[in-house]
Amino acid sequence: MYLDKPDKVRAFACKLVLSAVTLGLFFSVWACGDDEFGGFEQATKPGLPSVASPEDGQIVLQNDNILTVYNAPDVLGRVLFYNFEVYTDRELLELVARSRNVPQGSGTDGPSDQGDRLQGTTSWTVFPPLPANRTYWWRVRARSEQITGDWTDPAHFTVISSYIPGLVSPVEQSVCPQNVELVISNVGFPPDDYTVTYDFEIYADASLMLLLSVLENVPENSGGFTAVSVPKPLSDHAPYWWRARARWNGSIGPWSDATHFSVEAIAILTPVWPIHGTYTLSDLPELIVESSNNICQLKLVYDFELYADPQMVTLQTSMTGCVPGEFELTSWVIDRKLTDRQFYWWRVRSRSVDYTGHWTDLQGFRYFSDKAIGSAYADEVAYCGVTCPDAVIYRDCQEALGEPDYWWEGDLDSPEGRIYHGFVSLGIRGAMILDMGEGSEIVDGDQSDLQIWQAAATEQFQVFVAEHAGGPWFDLGLAGSGWYETESACCDQSLPSDYLMQIPGSACYMTNYSRGGEIAWCDVSGTGLELIRFVRILDQQPWDGLRKDCYILNVDTGEWYPYEHAGADIDAVRARYVNGP
Repeated sequence: MYLDKPDKVRAFACKLVLSAVTLGLFFSVWACGDDEFGGFEQATKPGLPSVASPEDGQIVLQNDNILTVYNAPDVLGRVLFYNFEVYTDRELLELVARSRNVPQGSGTDGPSDQGDRLQGTTSWTVFPPLPANRTYWWRVRARSEQITGDWTDPAHFTVISSYIPGLVSPVEQSVCPQNVELVISNVGFPPDDYTVTYDFEIYADASLMLLLSVLENVPENSGGFTAVSVPKPLSDHAPYWWRARARWNGSIGPWSDATHFSVEAIAILTPVWPIHGTYTLSDLPELIVESSNNICQLKLVYDFELYADPQMVTLQTSMTGCVPGEFELTSWVIDRKLTDRQFYWWRVRSRSVDYTGHWTDLQGFRYFSDKAIGSAYADEVAYCGVTCPDAVIYRDCQEALGEPDYWWEGDLDSPEGRIYHGFVSLGIRGAMILDMGEGSEIVDGDQSDLQIWQAAATEQFQVFVAEHAGGPWFDLGLAGSGWYETESACCDQSLPSDYLMQIPGSACYMTNYSRGGEIAWCDVSGTGLELIRFVRILDQQPWDGLRKDCYILNVDTGEWYPYEHAGADIDAVRARYVNGP
């Protein structure tokens, strides 16, 4: 009706805006003057959007950094865009993330009674993602193509990695009855803004019905982890389940999933020889067991029992209080002769003054005087203790049995491109014990009596020998020249055919191994032993600046990579002079 009267159009628009302001539907700045009507549109700001999530003071997870506002009201119904800003301080000085011109969303979850407000919300996923364990402040404003609205008041939220503490230890493992310690990873609330404590529960069943112990409001420790000691000893040989939750500023988080652990003062032992279904050549065999790992550092002794039947009715002989072996094995030579071609069953356990371990499963074997005698090479692996589980890939100690058979395939000009076969790498300070076999023991002869082939390289190792698996053991000294353990030498260079080297004080000397590596020749005359059945090899590779924690430095790239054949590389062990026919 006023289309032919521009002044009246402007006046009407001013009255319309004034009426909207008077009704409280939105707040804006407008201009009325003698310019064209477009000046009014340019001077009319969009209204303020309102915070949807995260709300002021809300806690959010690290992977949920989405900022959402209810769309701003706009009396002119224009196409709007939004500017977001995120800061690390309440004064809004340290800007860490922002986005310009986020198009207005059109969701249907906004308020429905806001007058000119468009329905729905607008969201922005913060990029780059916000680091956890701190508090942030954010604000937003709307804009049209002509004019930008005002910033909202800043709201703050806290980003954490999880509402639930992570269970660190013990998890699916055995622990000592005394001083059981539960360890969790902290949920990560900023310590300046939150006071965090934790609750712990221990149960006797997987269904979490039999509650045994509750530890509440344990203060959070610094360093990312919180530990608490169980106030009373837990029963030995028993399984347990535990869980944890966080409390902060009057709020309580959800419980973690429960995890299992067991209390075991003394672990079940591992029989070594004779194992079930094998034969023994001797009528007074040596019963061998792998010594307890003794995680509780107890003073242990071992009990052996030998039966004539699997029902354990007829006890043939026994030994109580046997002291542990010198190294990784404990053994007992039975004190009663066996009957030829008969079957027997044995078991063993370890105990301390306060605790008694479980008996092992029965091991059935047969004494057979006509048992075939093995070769001069190592017959069995009595113990395999390869280290560097995340680096060494040549871990099978069985590779040290039998004749030398080391070989490789792949790029012969590049050690990194080769795939090796036929040896075991012991890893740094790894060890193994080889059984030369009944009837094929090492005996003292002329000069060297024992040969050890090392493949691929020349790492140093220490050689021990014994008549019995439990000892006493005799140290023959170091073998392996270790000659390439410098930056300039290459571990795959071939040794000259006339190579011979001996470390002072050692009963072993080294010669060239034609396939690459060395052969150690060891003299056992200094031990005074008549029969040597067991050989223990312990890695003693020098560990210099190029190698650390089972990794090796590539001097060309400066990068550390897994040392796949770290430690001595043992191919074969042979008795030069053998007991028997």
